[in-house]
Amino acid sequence: MKRIGLGLITLSFLVGAYLASLDPETLDWILYFPVLLVGVVGAVMVRIAHRNRHGSEETIRANTAVLRESLDAALRAVESIQADPPGVYAVSRAIDDRVIDHLNRFVSVRDAMKSAYGLNGFASVMGPYAGGERYLNRVWSASADGYVDEVTEYLGRALEQFRIARQVLEDLEAT
Repeated sequence: MKRIGLGLITLSFLVGAYLASLDPETLDWILYFPVLLVGVVGAVMVRIAHRNRHGSEETIRANTAVLRESLDAALRAVESIQADPPGVYAVSRAIDDRVIDHLNRFVSVRDAMKSAYGLNGFASVMGPYAGGERYLNRVWSASADGYVDEVTEYLGRALEQFRIARQVLEDLEAT
């Protein structure tokens, strides 16, 4: 249904643009209005498809549990790397082996936050989460290049950002 809706939106846009280009002075609303209506129907279809995919209570509940579990697991993994670093060059491998899967699981269900907590809740979690992810990417690069001080500093910053994201998620769940 989503593909059909997107197709209708695209078709409506193209036909509408063509109709608007026929005469630079006026627009034939008798032809243009049905085309506009097709675009609106397409947008509604996309919205319904999105709601059906992400909107059921059971799906939202399951996905928010995955959010919580994957963020907790990523936090534990980063804490274990920080507590017992495997050596500067091995930190990048440890991130790949212990953290990345948890981050990918979190990202795969992040849209559930929009349904569960609204756009503001989504943004308040994703801001620090994205910061933690960026710091972790920097740790990975510094590890590959052998910069010990940078690995240590940015591993701590990544951990701090993930903790903030987890706290915000807990606060949202409580309300």
